[in-house]
Amino acid sequence: MLENGREVGSGPLDVEPVAPRRRAAVRLPVDVSKFDPDKEYAVGIEARLAEKNVWAEQGHVLASEQFVLQPWRFSAAVPTVGKKAPQVSGSGNRVVVNG
Repeated sequence: MLENGREVGSGPLDVEPVAPRRRAAVRLPVDVSKFDPDKEYAVGIEARLAEKNVWAEQGHVLASEQFVLQPWRFSAAVPTVGKKAPQVSGSGNRVVVNG
């Protein structure tokens, strides 16, 4: 698990084998009530091959994904430098700061 981009925990999950093209629900051992409200929390999950296969070794990564459990909260306050505040604009994944 990551807290503001830094690893604060890791470990294997005990999951029953999942057949190809099937899904499985996994409960993460995480208590979100203990999260600092001013920080971002994310978890990365990997599905790995349990046993050696003709096409890959045991532990080969079959799939991976990162999930944000608590997003970063941007402050509405914009710091000023001198007498003029920077201009902030953007859309989607892009943020532009001028000034």
